[in-house]
Amino acid sequence: VFDIEGISVIGLGHGASRPQINFTTAVGADIDVDAASIWFHNLLFTGGVDALTGPLEINASDFKMTQCEWRDNTGQATDVLVADANADRLLIDGFRYVGSLTAGSAASGTNSGIVLVGCDNPIIRNTTMIGRFGIAAIECRTTAVVMAEMYRLRIINLDNRATGTAG
Repeated sequence: VFDIEGISVIGLGHGASRPQINFTTAVGADIDVDAASIWFHNLLFTGGVDALTGPLEINASDFKMTQCEWRDNTGQATDVLVADANADRLLIDGFRYVGSLTAGSAASGTNSGIVLVGCDNPIIRNTTMIGRFGIAAIECRTTAVVMAEMYRLRIINLDNRATGTAG
């Protein structure tokens, strides 16, 4: 839990040689960002349990994630980064998402790589997302997202079930 304002986690190295955070314990394993102005830079996150439900939970304003990567190593996460209504001014820059590329049943797999729920002024830029998204690579869910900026996105959806935002 990141519950102290202003913490920065900066990874050194590149590729597989940078700091790696593995979600391998349970489907509900997650990092909770509960304080404002947290910054993750140059980290590699991996999914090691099938059907992870929101391993990156952003619940506070001014969160910044730059030059980070997600890799689904076992199965597929249901949703990876989930930003709630408190995540105003969220910045995701230079994110690379590599989901499971293996075809599964129509009912299984990733819903969305990034989920925005009612946050204001989020920015997602310079991002590549490759996977099998059942809803969308980037989804605006249930509550309106205000003044979102999304640009320089490269999305490759290998699943024809997607119906949502930026699918």
